Amino acid sequence: MNGMEDEFLDLLAELKRVGPGPDRRRLEQIREELDVLVERLQTRVPRGERYDRLARLSDEVTEFLGAAIERMRIAANVDRAKQERESYDAAHPTILSPQRSALADWNPRDGNAIARSLRENQRGYERGR
Repeated sequence: MNGMEDEFLDLLAELKRVGPGPDRRRLEQIREELDVLVERLQTRVPRGERYDRLARLSDEVTEFLGAAIERMRIAANVDRAKQERESYDAAHPTILSPQRSALADWNPRDGNAIARSLRENQRGYERGR
């Protein structure tokens, strides 16, 4: 019955590889596989050392799955916020976005951002939207 341990370890290895923006469908599949494994653990493995070892593995996989789900939510929130900023910038072209201001574009090799903005204004460069 070493197969159940291998299955938990396979899920754990896969969760370690999912990266910063995991796929929702794959996480749902992993959740379903984990639920099946946990049910098999609770119904087929007698209490004892092996059960405790498998329960610890199950807890570890659950923690990694929770972290992956949280990373997925954060990535989705970042994408949504980016789209909202872009939509707002497109709807309000006369209002300078904080992401596109002279102060936000400051680069140490350019010197003072305000002086750079004045230089660009004198040269006839238009401010970005």
